Amino acid sequence: MRSKYLFLILLLSVFCLSSCKKKQSPAEQLQEQEQEFIRQPEMELSANDTNQVNSLVSYYLECLHQKQVDKAMNMLYFVKGDSITRLPKNYYDTQKAALTRFAGYKYQVEYLKFLRETDCEVKYNVILFDRKPGDTRPNTLGFMLKPVRKSGKWYLTLADFDGNTIGSQLQH
Repeated sequence: MRSKYLFLILLLSVFCLSSCKKKQSPAEQLQEQEQEFIRQPEMELSANDTNQVNSLVSYYLECLHQKQVDKAMNMLYFVKGDSITRLPKNYYDTQKAALTRFAGYKYQVEYLKFLRETDCEVKYNVILFDRKPGDTRPNTLGFMLKPVRKSGKWYLTLADFDGNTIGSQLQH
């Protein structure tokens, strides 16, 4: 009989102790969920990496601004297996046609994200014309580039419609 009471007391103690656990604030809950579910950057990044990518993107956009589409196109690469090569002709021709057809008067980087060496994003906008007050026509087009670091050097590659690097992914 004593063992039943001892077991019951022990069971109630465990229940009370577990229910007396400190409740988390909403901010603490959010922080815990972010750590569990949000993908964190998985590469070491230096100021030199940021400068290299910014420099590549700036020069690329300057070439487009100066209507030097061939120069800009020569800066684009293709991921093939675990190597990086020049763009194949079909991608080159398609991209050149798009950049020529939708040439703007101004080019702006919207954002730059570094996640992994093979998974970075640059979104830039081509501004086609200035809007006058009251004009509601769309005047910008967005394009994506996927900077890829291979053997310590950064390359600009194209992104497909889903934002993935065109070509097969590099091996880590």
